[in-house]
Order: sequence, then structure tokens, then C-alpha cells
Amino acid sequence: MDLLGPVASPANDLEGLVVSRSKLTKCLTDGTIETYFGASTVRDLLGGMQRVFETLSDLRQQEDAAFHAKLRMAEEAVAHLRDSLQGRSDEVADAVASFLTTANHVVSQLIQDTAPRLVSEIGTARPEPRVAAKRYQLHEEGKELKVLIPLANKGPGWAYDVTVQGIAESESICVDGDILEIGDVRPGEFSISVLVLVCAPCREAVMLLDVSWRMAGAPEKQSRTFSVTLEAQRADVDWSDLETRDPYSITPAEGSRFVGRVARVRSISSRYTREVMESVLIEGQKRVGKSSLAFAVRDAVIDKSNNNTHVIYRETGGYTREDPSGTIAAIGRMIADEMLPFLPAGNPAPQLDFQGTLAPLCELARTLQLRCPARRFLIILDDFDDIHAVDLRMCSS
Repeated sequence: MDLLGPVASPANDLEGLVVSRSKLTKCLTDGTIETYFGASTVRDLLGGMQRVFETLSDLRQQEDAAFHAKLRMAEEAVAHLRDSLQGRSDEVADAVASFLTTANHVVSQLIQDTAPRLVSEIGTARPEPRVAAKRYQLHEEGKELKVLIPLANKGPGWAYDVTVQGIAESESICVDGDILEIGDVRPGEFSISVLVLVCAPCREAVMLLDVSWRMAGAPEKQSRTFSVTLEAQRADVDWSDLETRDPYSITPAEGSRFVGRVARVRSISSRYTREVMESVLIEGQKRVGKSSLAFAVRDAVIDKSNNNTHVIYRETGGYTREDPSGTIAAIGRMIADEMLPFLPAGNPAPQLDFQGTLAPLCELARTLQLRCPARRFLIILDDFDDIHAVDLRMCSS
């Protein structure tokens, strides 16, 4: 059909394809096409093409800090349109398939051209083998530990579909062997939690950490194995008793009541005022001032961003539920409810289902990043490491 000619033979470069958007989509809105092939079928394919065009248009700004996320969205849009074509064999489907081949070529070429900026490398945030965040109660047989291990994506690109699995090397410990699905990780530090059971008292124990991830455009996943030596806390200290004591005020110090730690506040807040924000885990014993430090960072970030940063703060009790799935859903809904009002007028609110996953929150964040790039969000989850290890693993997927 001559009406479908432009769709079947589009420009084969990014700029040419984006410029021809109106011409190509107009072919599928022609009344003759809809009448002959069915309005519902044609509009489904048109919607898929529009989504591909939107993501390709965003890719023209290749120096944008969000380029990696935009490239991933373009790959997903192409894959979605490919799925929509499954089982269809009419002339419209054939024309759209030709368009899809061209769009896929454009995305693949872009990945090839920007390959040096898409490389990612995950390593430990601290030198091996003593990479764990702190010492643990290895002297208590039967003790169940939530071991925090700081890792880092050394970039410069995103690491996609990151998974982590712990393996016990010492007989004195047992490690939960479930694969932790972390998801997509931007350049910078992040931490994972592994459940460890002390089988026999020891001063130190060794475990392995298998990490794998995918780079944009790479056909195979990357993988690394790290050795982690866990060190014991002092056995002559009654840590359980200390947990029940409260030598400090239970109220976080804010404003003028917060004294010192200027360098620490500056170091942490700078991660949120850069073009690409990073996540931070503030850890330590109870009542040492973690919340006070977080509030000081909050105030510094708001001040430096000229009030363009919206802060979302919640304590553990505000979102924990009896089951892990409920906890994850509560976290997702809580954060989404505060982010959705910032969508520009005319952008319909997406349907978000947080049952067992926070993936829809990532999509919402990407949409906000594209639609209102000046707006930033600082999410503070107080006492987050008090959530059960299972919840943490699900939250990271």
C-alpha cells in the first residue's frame, strides 16, 4: 500500500528518523488504513511507534547526565514494539516491522558509538578482603547476622540487572545462598545485605561474593567474585546489654543543636548536589547521631539547591508490615505519593503496582527526570537496616 511507504522506508539515522516522526505517524492515522486494517490494531502499533519516537528524541542530547537511563528506555521501547508485532502478518505490521528494524539499528549504532561511556565495573568499596561495613557477633553460636557489604559501580556507565550471591568459605558460618536481584545501579557506591548464620564461635570467617551485571549493548553479563573476611566484635563486651541502654537523647539534634561534623556533612551533601546524585548509607550503633547527621545533610542540600529539592523522610515504623511483600508495597506507595504531584500538567499519573517490587518507582523516577529535570528528590529512610533481611533483598530487586 502506497500510504504505508514512509513507514516501511524510514531514514536510517537518529536525526533523520526523529525529524520524520510526524510524516510516519500520520500514515497510521489515515482513515483508510484504520478502516481497512482495524482501528484497534492500528492504534496499538501507533502507540508503540510513538513511544519509540519519544525515547529516540530524548537521545539526541548525548551529553546529558541521564543519557544512560534514556538509552535503556529506548531499548525497552523497541522491545515493547517488537512484542506488539508478534503474531501479526498484515501490511501494516510489515511496514511497522521495517520501521522497527531501522529503529533498532539506530539504537544499536548509538550504543556502539557511545560504548566507552557505557562501560561499568563493579567492585568493593573497601580493599579486599576486609570489605564488610563493620564487625559482627561471630562469638555467638546460632547468631543470625545481617552483614552489610559496601560495593561500588566504578562506571562511567550504569550497571544493569545486577545480581549478588553469597557463598560460605569458612565452616564456622552458613550464608543464605539466595540470589539477590539488585536491579539497575548508577555509578557510585551502594550496599547489599547478606544473611549469615554463626555455626561455631570464631574470631573471623570468610565468604565469597559473586556479583554479575549487564552493560548496555554487551551481549553477555559481566561477573566478578570477591573475598570477604568477617571480623568478630570483642567477646568480652555484653553487646545485648548495650543495645538496651540509652546514654544519649532520643531526640535527633537539628539546626543550632547540631554541632560539629562539618566535613562529614559537606562530604555527604555534595553527593546530592552534583549533576548525578548518589546514594549514601549512614551506619553505626544506636544513638550515635545518625538521624541528626541525616537532618543536617537534608538542610545543607535544600540550601544549596535553592529549594528545588523535595525531601521524603520516613521512619521504619511508618512503612514496615508483617510480610516482606507488604513492606515493599508500602515503601513504594509512600515514595510515589510524594513524587506524583510533581508530574507536569497534562501527564497522566501512571498505574503503579508495587506488589513485591519497587521497579515501578524506578520508571516513575526516570519519567520525572525527563519531564522536570530541575526537580530533585532526597529520600531518607531512617533505621532502614532494621528491616528484616528478606525485606531488604526484595527492596533491592
